[in-house]
Amino acid sequence: MNSVFLLAAVASQILCSAAPLSPDGLLAKIREAQSWHDSVRMSVHTTIEEKLGGNVYDYHITYNHSDKATSWTGPSTETSPGREPLAWHDYGVRTPLLSVEASRQNGSPRATGTMCWRTAAEPLSWVSDTFGSAMWGYHHRLDGQHICDVLSEAELLTIAHEVINGESCLVISADTVQGHIEVAVSPEKGYNPVEYRINRSVQSEGVQWDLRDVISDFTQINDKWIPTKYISRFELVWVSSKEKRTSMTETTLSDIELNPVFDVKTFTLGIMPDGTNLTDVDFGIEYFLKDGKLDPYVDHYTEVQELHDEIAALVEPARPTDAATQSPDTAPPQTTTLASPATRFRLLAAAISTVAIVSLAAAFTVKWRIKRERKDGPPPNG
Repeated sequence: MNSVFLLAAVASQILCSAAPLSPDGLLAKIREAQSWHDSVRMSVHTTIEEKLGGNVYDYHITYNHSDKATSWTGPSTETSPGREPLAWHDYGVRTPLLSVEASRQNGSPRATGTMCWRTAAEPLSWVSDTFGSAMWGYHHRLDGQHICDVLSEAELLTIAHEVINGESCLVISADTVQGHIEVAVSPEKGYNPVEYRINRSVQSEGVQWDLRDVISDFTQINDKWIPTKYISRFELVWVSSKEKRTSMTETTLSDIELNPVFDVKTFTLGIMPDGTNLTDVDFGIEYFLKDGKLDPYVDHYTEVQELHDEIAALVEPARPTDAATQSPDTAPPQTTTLASPATRFRLLAAAISTVAIVSLAAAFTVKWRIKRERKDGPPPNG
């Protein structure tokens, strides 16, 4: 009798282990396999070769990523047929509220770049959309979304089996708002993707494009399979003219350090050289870096609640203080606080709304008076 129960238990275990994964279950395993990227420092070498024009871009980036911020810095070059090679140094910082990118060409005394202010309500997926990000599920052609997020929103997901380079892989696919997507996953490598295939038609732009990423090399760190090399082939076709634009990107990761201890300045503007000129792309305001901070000074890590408090302080009447009773010798120095761009935008929007409401009310009043005069005649003088 005992042997019967033992055989039943073994059979049950075999059946459970052989049970096929559901699409949601496979997406969960992909997310888990790519969780190594939550906190990492590494070197990224990316080469982009464009077939149309023959341009070749080469990036050597030191890349830092935590769960809420990303920074990178490193030299880059561009070579084009018939032109002198260009060389520059890239800098970048992305936090939940601010995205800054700058570069300095060789021979230039200072870097120039742009800033984009964000709100804390925006998802953090965009912080990963940079060099080599396809290896952890982010593609800039998916609007910064993780590929699992795009697939999970599809109405129908299917799973098929496919042999790739001698490995038995699972291929999850779906028609999504971002096009037809297929992701080939290797159970032998911890359910890491080994191929991405994305095909999309953009009717508004009259183009079709096809993207295929092949992740060929992996390494194991702390029992995790981590991709170290991928090749991406991209083809863009203009439907009307049949003209094609193709490119190939090769990226390798090295010196990978998981869960590093970051320096306090890793995700600040301090990684950029003093004197860097930065343009606020939303408000057209010019800044430059001085001692690693923006000048004019702006607290680019202001939280939403602090923004609300700042707005309240600006619109409420000033309250009397005991400053008037202090002598010039004991009175604190006068300071001027520059409202953040986000605050200025909200105040400007509120002012525009107020003007619009007043204008509509005035127009309605005039229209009502004209209508009444036509009906009852003009009002008596005096």
